[in-house]
Amino acid sequence: MSMRERILDATAKIIRADGIAAVRTKRIAELADCAEGTIFKHFQDKGALVAAVLTEGLPEGQALMAAATQARDARDLRAGLVILVTATRDYYRVSLQMSGSALSDRELFDRYAAAHRRAGTGPHLVWERLAAFLSVERDRGSVHDDIDLRLEAVALAGACQHAAWVEMVSGLDAVPYGRNFVERFVDSRLPALTRSALGSQQS
Repeated sequence: MSMRERILDATAKIIRADGIAAVRTKRIAELADCAEGTIFKHFQDKGALVAAVLTEGLPEGQALMAAATQARDARDLRAGLVILVTATRDYYRVSLQMSGSALSDRELFDRYAAAHRRAGTGPHLVWERLAAFLSVERDRGSVHDDIDLRLEAVALAGACQHAAWVEMVSGLDAVPYGRNFVERFVDSRLPALTRSALGSQQS
C-alpha cells in the first residue's frame, strides 16, 4: 500500500468511527505511520483529503468502479443493472454518512467541493457510470433509442441515494421491499428501458 493509500485508509477509518469532525492530521499520521507534513505533500488541504476519500479511498467506491465493468460483462441488461444498482446503493450507504457530516462545517464543505471541481471528481461520477452502462446496452440493442440516458441514470442514482438515506434514518424495513429493493426496483424500470427496443426487434 502506497503512502497516499495509507493516508486515505486512515482517514476513512476515522470518519467511519467518529465523523469528519474527528479528522485531525495528528491522528491520521499515527494511523498511517507517517509525519503530519507528509499528509499535505499528497493533499492540498482537509477538504481535498475528504474528497479523495469519497472518490477513491472507500472499498465501496472501488467496488462501484469494478461493478461498472462487471455490469458490462453480465449476461443481460437486467443482470447488469442489478450489479450496478446494488453497488451504487452500497456506496451511498457509506458515503452519505461521510459527506453529510461535512455539511456541518461550511468552510470544510467549500474546500471539499472546490477539491472535487479541481479534480473533475464528485457525485456526478455515480450517474455518469450508470449512463455509460446504459449507453453500452443501447448499442447492443437492449435499451431503446428514445431514452435520455443521462436523466435515466440520474433517476437510478437518485433512487439508490434515497433508499440509502431512508435505511440510515428509519431502518431497512422502511425501504420498499427491504432486502429485495434492488431487484424489485430494477424490474420496475425494465419495461420503460426495453419496450421500444424489443418492439423494433420484433417488427
